[in-house]
Amino acid sequence: MSDLLEIVDANYLYGKTIHLKFNNDEEFDVDLTPMVENDKIGIFKSLRDNNVFKKFRIDYTLCWNEEIDVAPEYLYFLANRDSPYKQELFKAWGYLK
Repeated sequence: MSDLLEIVDANYLYGKTIHLKFNNDEEFDVDLTPMVENDKIGIFKSLRDNNVFKKFRIDYTLCWNEEIDVAPEYLYFLANRDSPYKQELFKAWGYLK
């Protein structure tokens, strides 16, 4: 396995939830509703339309069109942010203080 976290498979489930498999063999359902709906800048505005949201692709990240991609580390964080075992990792990545 590479030292870099990558998405190796992704399947749309419902709403704004996607099942993700990472290159470390971990799999999680990730709800992206807060990221999409609470976007104040408008980066994810087009993803509010489920027809657009469902048209993602994998290029080690999760991508939509040629404009939007979400880092695997951030998606991994979203899926595991409450895990007490991963807090130090998330601090090292800069997602927690």
